[in-house]
Amino acid sequence: MPLGKQYAKPVARAENVKKLRPPSFCSARLFSVVNPSKAFYPNRGIALILWICLLIALAGVSTYGLDRDRSIVQFHHTAWGVNEGAPTEISALAQTEDGYLWIGSPQGLFRFDGVKFEEYKPQPGVELPSHGIFYLMATPDGGLWIAFAPTGLGFLKDGYLTLFTRPEELPDSQIHSLARDHEGRIWAGTETGLVVREDNRWNPIGRDWNFTPDVIRNLFVDREGTLWVATAKIIVFLRRGSKAFELAGPVGRGVTTLAQAKDGRVWFADDSKRGEVRPVPTAGHNSYADDPAIVEDGLFELLIDRDGALWITRHDSGIVRIRYPERLGNRKLGPHDTELESFNEKDGFTGGFAYKLLEDHEGNIWVGCSKGLVQFRHNQVVPVSLPPRYQKLVLRAGEGGGIWTGTINSKPLLQIRGETFLVEKVGEGTSSVFRDSNGDVWWGCADGIWRQRGTQFKYFPMPQGAEPPNWIYEIFPSREDGGLWVRLGDFGTVQFKQGVWNLDDRLRLKGVPIRGPSASYNDASGRVWLGFSAGQVYVLDGEQVTAYSQNDGLNVGRIAVIRGLGQHVWVGGELGLMFFSGGRFHRVTVGPGEQLGTVSGIIETADHGLWLNEMRGIVQIPPEEIQRFITQVEKP
Repeated sequence: MPLGKQYAKPVARAENVKKLRPPSFCSARLFSVVNPSKAFYPNRGIALILWICLLIALAGVSTYGLDRDRSIVQFHHTAWGVNEGAPTEISALAQTEDGYLWIGSPQGLFRFDGVKFEEYKPQPGVELPSHGIFYLMATPDGGLWIAFAPTGLGFLKDGYLTLFTRPEELPDSQIHSLARDHEGRIWAGTETGLVVREDNRWNPIGRDWNFTPDVIRNLFVDREGTLWVATAKIIVFLRRGSKAFELAGPVGRGVTTLAQAKDGRVWFADDSKRGEVRPVPTAGHNSYADDPAIVEDGLFELLIDRDGALWITRHDSGIVRIRYPERLGNRKLGPHDTELESFNEKDGFTGGFAYKLLEDHEGNIWVGCSKGLVQFRHNQVVPVSLPPRYQKLVLRAGEGGGIWTGTINSKPLLQIRGETFLVEKVGEGTSSVFRDSNGDVWWGCADGIWRQRGTQFKYFPMPQGAEPPNWIYEIFPSREDGGLWVRLGDFGTVQFKQGVWNLDDRLRLKGVPIRGPSASYNDASGRVWLGFSAGQVYVLDGEQVTAYSQNDGLNVGRIAVIRGLGQHVWVGGELGLMFFSGGRFHRVTVGPGEQLGTVSGIIETADHGLWLNEMRGIVQIPPEEIQRFITQVEKP
C-alpha cells in the first residue's frame, strides 16, 4: 500500500491481525488496534485505539507539517537500515501521486510503502540502463522521471517504463538535475548546459535565452513559477512567461540545492568549501553583508518545509534545523549558535552520512543516508527534556496549558510551559498533590506539606511523632469543612486542618483505624472514594461508609487510581480497568481473551473519551466507544 493510503487508513481490521507491523506513521514497535465494528462480545468488550509509546511519544496520522515551535528532538524519529531492507548510499528521493516513496541508490531503484522496500523491476523485455540512479522527479500526472548514472533516462507511469537511451533521445551529457515549470515543461541540467524538453526533443538553451552554457548544479521552480538555475559560477533565473534569463549573483562551484523560504527568498546550499547555506545573491544587493548565512563543515543539501523551517543534511552524520530562518537578520551562524538545532549520532541518528531531503505529501521529512532511510514526523504527545534526577513524577495541570511537576527525589517543583520551565524553590521530595474545592493546591512531600495559593507557597512541616521522612502518599478531603486527610507513609492517615496536624484523629473505617489508601478520588457529589492495596474500595459519604469487594464485581488487584467525571467512576489497578454502575463494578475488556494490563492513570475528557496510563504505554478510548460500553453495561 502506498504511503498516501497508509496515512488515510491508520486503523487496520483486527480480526485478521493482533499485532500490527508498523507503517511509516506508527510510533513504535508495539501498535495494537481493535476494530470498533468487531469489538463487542458477551463479556462486554470495548473497542479502543491502543497507542503504545516506548518513549513518551505518541503519534497518529500526520496530516500536517512539523510544528516550528517544537524542537527537532520532539518529533518522532524512525530509521530503516539494511536489516529492514532499505538500500544504502541513497542518491535520490521522490514521492509519486499514489503515495509511494521512490528511492535511488547504487543498488537500483526502490519503492517504499511505509512498511516494505521493494526493488523496482521493469516490465518483461525491458532492461534498465544502469543500477545507479542520479536523480528522481515526480510529476503531477502520477509519473516519475528517472535519470540513470552514468547515462540513460526513463519515465515511469502506470507501471510502464519508457526508456530513452539513444543519443537523439537524450541531452548531450549526463543529467544532474530535473525541474518541471508551471507550464508543464521539463528542464534538465547537464554536465554541459541547460536543456528543455519540447515536442519529445531536448532543446539546448543558449545565448538566445540570455544564458551562457556551463555545468548545471541544480534547478528549482519557485511558487511564482520562476525557474532558478545554479551553474558552477553563478545563479540565474527565468521569470514565468519570459525567454530571457536574469543574473542573480555569483556563487561557489558546489551548489547542491535551492529552496524558497516563506518570505519569498530563495536559498542555496554550497558544499564546495566548508559548507554554506544562505539566500541567493541578487543584483544591487550585498548578500554577504546584508543576508544571513550558516557556515559549518559538512553541510550538504537544504530543504525548507511547508511551515518555513530550514533543514540541512550533514556529511558527518545527522542534520541541522533552523526553525525561523526569516528571523536571522544578517547574522552568520556557526556550529555553536543556539538557533542551529542538531540531530546526530548522540541523539539517536543512525543513518550515517546524511545526503538527500524530501518533504512528503503529509509534511513528514525523509532523509536519504549512507546507511539507509530516516524519517521525522509529528508527535501528538511531545517529549519534554527535564533536568537530571526528575523521575517518579507527580503532575498537576496548571493555567494556560502549563504543567506543574514534582519528583520524589530531592529536587524542587518545576513549572513547565512549552519547552521552557521555571524552577521553584519549594517542594523537594514530592509524592502527592491535591487541589481542594477552594482552589488551593497541596503538595505532599517527605518532611511536610506545601500549600500553593496562586503563586504563593506556605510550608507546614511534619509534626513531631510522625518520624519523618514519611512520604505523604495521599491527600483527600475530610468530613470536616476545610479539613484534609493525609496519609503519612505507614504511620497512618491523620487529620490536617487550618495548618494544624492532629495525629490522634486517624481515619477509621467501620470503627477500625487504617494505615491509609493506595488511591483516592473526590467525586462530583462530594463523596470520597478510597482504594486499597488489598483490592477493596470504600466510599465515604458524610458519616456513611460503603464497602465494595469481589462480591460486588470489583477485581483489579491492588488499586492504583480512581478517577471520573460527573457520575462516572473508573478504577484502575494491577488487573486492568473497571467501571462503577448500578452498585457494581464492570470490567473493561478489549476483546475475547484480551484485556488491559495494569492501569495507573485515568483521565476522562469533557467529551467522555478516556485516556489511560497502561503498562505498555498510553491508551485512548474514543467517546463513542465509552458511550457504547456504558449503554451495554446499563442494560436491564
